[in-house]
Amino acid sequence: MTLDQIRPGDVAFSVAVTIHTDKLLSFFCRN
Repeated sequence: MTLDQIRPGDVAFSVAVTIHTDKLLSFFCRN
């Protein structure tokens, strides 16, 4: 696998995790 094949998936995964974590934190902070 080349870096070109790995990076897009890693970036998408990181963004998804960041958004999901942010939503969870917001949910717990409100309650």
